[in-house]
Amino acid sequence: MPHLAGELIKLTAGVDITHVPYRGGAPLTTALLAGEIQMGLADLPILLPHLRAGTLRALAIGAEERYPLLPEVPTMAEAGLPGVLTNNWHGLVAPARTPEPALALLHRAAVAALQDPETARLLREQGAIPSPTSRQEFTAFIRSETARWGEVIRRAGVKPD
Repeated sequence: MPHLAGELIKLTAGVDITHVPYRGGAPLTTALLAGEIQMGLADLPILLPHLRAGTLRALAIGAEERYPLLPEVPTMAEAGLPGVLTNNWHGLVAPARTPEPALALLHRAAVAALQDPETARLLREQGAIPSPTSRQEFTAFIRSETARWGEVIRRAGVKPD
């Protein structure tokens, strides 16, 4: 996701950014802290301790709205890059042949967990936004994201390694 987010920023802003691949958020953060790179894109939970300590500075958030944990940080749209939505998201999926009763049970359990006040609080403290949806809504969301990011991949000429 960070690679594609960078490509979307390049396409939207018309700037040249060199993609430097890292094997995860920890090495990326180390490179940022050491001054080896000028900017990086990563999930908020990885960066949050450094943002709170003041060792890194957030320039923008790739969400539609500002995050409650970082209310002073503008969205990409507020920073002049409308249409740059780069939220990383997580969801629960199962093999296609999973029996319907099992799918229904898994969905109920996941929604209950996300609606639990303590679980929701812990997720929000890490920068996540719990968003329980119906299975149909999530399926539509995945299709939409696949089409959206597929277009970024096509326009940027991204090739698998």
